[in-house]
Amino acid sequence: MAPSGNGGDPCSMRIYMITGDDLTSFRGGTIHLVEQAENLQALGHDVCIFAQDRGPLPQPTTVSIRYLPAIVHTRQMGYSAMPLLAARLLGVPHVLEVNGILRDELARRGSALRLAVIDWFARVNLAPF
Repeated sequence: MAPSGNGGDPCSMRIYMITGDDLTSFRGGTIHLVEQAENLQALGHDVCIFAQDRGPLPQPTTVSIRYLPAIVHTRQMGYSAMPLLAARLLGVPHVLEVNGILRDELARRGSALRLAVIDWFARVNLAPF
C-alpha cells in the first residue's frame, strides 16, 4: 500500500483516530489523544479524530477530516467492532491502542453476559488477520 499523506511527502499518511473518550473533558486520556494527533500532524501526517459530539473542545485543535486514511487508529475502544469494520471497508490497517484490559477491570463487578460480550469483542478486534 502506498502512503497517502499530505504535502506530497511520500512518507506521510492519512490517519483516522477513533475514540469513545469525551474530548470535552480535560483528562489524561483526552490530552494524550489530542497531543498524539497534533504530534503526528507536526510530523507531516494528515490526522482526523472521530469522537462523540458533546460540545466544544476545551482546547483548540487543527485536526480535521478531509480524505480516506492510510490507517485507522483506535484508542480505548476494544469493546467496539465498528473501527475495525470501518478499516476493513476502507481497505486500510487498523491499530488498536490498549491502555488496560477492560475484562480485568470488570471481572469482579461485571455480569456474566457483559464479560461474554467483552470476550467476543476481544476475539474480533485482537485476532490476527
